[in-house]
Amino acid sequence: MNMSVEQAGKFSPSLFFEGTRNAVPIILGYLPLGFAYGVLAGEAGLSVLETALMSLLVFAGSSQFIAVNMILAGAPALSIVITTFVVNARHMLMSAAMVPFVRNWSRARQILFGFGLADEPFVMNISNFAKKEVRYEEALGVNVASYLGWSVPGIAGAITGQLMGDLSPLGLDFALAGLFIALLVPFFKERRELVTALIAGTLSVVLYLAGVGRWNIILATLAAATIGLLLPIQTKKAQQEGADASTGEATSAVSTTSPASTDEQNGGQS
Repeated sequence: MNMSVEQAGKFSPSLFFEGTRNAVPIILGYLPLGFAYGVLAGEAGLSVLETALMSLLVFAGSSQFIAVNMILAGAPALSIVITTFVVNARHMLMSAAMVPFVRNWSRARQILFGFGLADEPFVMNISNFAKKEVRYEEALGVNVASYLGWSVPGIAGAITGQLMGDLSPLGLDFALAGLFIALLVPFFKERRELVTALIAGTLSVVLYLAGVGRWNIILATLAAATIGLLLPIQTKKAQQEGADASTGEATSAVSTTSPASTDEQNGGQS
């Protein structure tokens, strides 16, 4: 019987570094985004220390971008706090999805892991949890690598931001969307999953254009997840059984018509 590291009560550095290696695609996506955030924070009047602390303490890219843009627009502090809270409300959904996998961890491990619960690490970790044994060290490695992969470029962007000028020609604003798409595609193993993702994306855009505001992501996620649960599930086993049934029917049809064809051929020869 395989004993998990949590059960054994030991910390495995090899599993931790395996998690950091798995997070390399996330880090590559974070590099331009973190750098762009640092530059934008500098333009909003934040110091390098303030920019760094926001990344290190908040670790929520979309909220940080929104907060910096609101600072640039001169929004009051209370409005910034409320807006970022609404945007980050999706973390409650992600935390709820993690509960079945981390319920046996100690409270300290749950808190440490929960601090690093951002969008991309969540997708990677929950995918790993569903495919293999839940391993705390590997999941923590993903979170820590992602945390540093976001924070360090932000600090670098704040330091060199004055030299960059306008970032829009570089297309860095699409990097976040591209990263999400790359993380989502491996989940499309069945038609139901693809349909659910398309419904969520379409509904999110429609709600945003309808003036719902930052609630569009949460509402679209809840609606698409509900619809996805109602869609019929066709597993690989069911697909194989259907294929076998079709093959059996074709074989029966051939065997049924073969004697008649033979008789006709014999009658024609006589």
